[in-house]
Amino acid sequence: MADGTAGPQPLRSAQHLLGLPGLRRHDKSRVDAANTLYERLGLLVEELERLNTPWTIENPTNSYLWDLPYFAFAMAHGTKHDCHACDFGSTRKKLTSFLSN
Repeated sequence: MADGTAGPQPLRSAQHLLGLPGLRRHDKSRVDAANTLYERLGLLVEELERLNTPWTIENPTNSYLWDLPYFAFAMAHGTKHDCHACDFGSTRKKLTSFLSN
């Protein structure tokens, strides 16, 4: 972290997008719950696209969310835009992405 303290431990990696092996029970439950949410969101995007309904997903640019298998359809059918929060008045340089149809 910026203040030198340790941040949260990673629960995913580029090699283990759905969760690192050997996670503690609590962390595995958190990852599993997030994966369920991500899977449902991916299916929702497919349905919205089928209905020709606009959709947008926002998440940090460096998030593994963009690489999850649940988002392959969204990534193939959307356009991704990256911007820094400081472009909109924030004092923190945080790169955020928007994926939208």
